[in-house]
Amino acid sequence: MKRLKVFVFLSVMLCALFSLGFAQGEEGFHFDIDQAILASIMTVGGLGVIAITQLVKNALVKLFNVVKDKVKDVLGYVSSLVVSAGATAFILLQAKKFAWLPLLGYTVYVWLESNQIFKVVKKPSVA
Repeated sequence: MKRLKVFVFLSVMLCALFSLGFAQGEEGFHFDIDQAILASIMTVGGLGVIAITQLVKNALVKLFNVVKDKVKDVLGYVSSLVVSAGATAFILLQAKKFAWLPLLGYTVYVWLESNQIFKVVKKPSVA
């Protein structure tokens, strides 16, 4: 069952990325991550996306009385995605740089970063 969920998630993401690429035509799409906007998204409201996600997850666990660990994990990932999208949309609207491609790009970036799936924003090591 877990493999099916992963397969469905990856296939939906792949279809979304392909549709964005085909919609852009011959020139393709170009998207640069602005570190200032990324820092603003990660620290939205002074709390940060990780803290807001944890608050939302804990509230949903108590609200729905969830006891299984796997359900808590899925709930954490889903709430993290929703909080990441909301924080991204909020910051992009305030910066007057809202468009669908930056919303998608920053949301995925912030979601991966907040779930520590990869560590992109880090200080360089001093050698």
